[in-house]
Amino acid sequence: MAGPGFEAAVQVRLAEDAAAECSVGEWVHLQADRSTGPWVWVRHRDVEPGTAWLVQPPAAQEHDVQANVRWLVSPPGAAEFNVFMAWDLYSRRVRFAEPGTYTLWAESHDWAGGTVSSNELTVTVRP
Repeated sequence: MAGPGFEAAVQVRLAEDAAAECSVGEWVHLQADRSTGPWVWVRHRDVEPGTAWLVQPPAAQEHDVQANVRWLVSPPGAAEFNVFMAWDLYSRRVRFAEPGTYTLWAESHDWAGGTVSSNELTVTVRP
C-alpha cells in the first residue's frame, strides 16, 4: 500500500533526437518516466477500507512510459499524436498542423488512485 510520504511524479522530455523547434508536419519524439513511492508491505486484511493497495508494487522508477500517459497540448487543436499506429506501440510522437508555440505536458495515474501532472515542454513550430 502507499506508505507515509507517498509521492508520484511524471517527468517528460523531448527524445534525444528531437529539437524544441520544428516545422509544420514534422514529428517530434517524446519521452516520459514515472516514479512512485514509498510503498509499504502489509497483509491484505490489515489494509483499511479506501486505502490504495496493490498485490505487487510497481517499480519505484518506470522508464519510457510515454505511451502510457495522457498527453495534453495548449493551445489545443493543432497537435496530432501517433496513437493509432500499431507498429509503433511504445513510442509517442507529436506533429503540429499550424505554426506557433505549444506547451505539452502529461498526466498519469499514480498507482494509488490519483492523477499526477508532469513538467511542461515548449515546442516552437515554424511554417
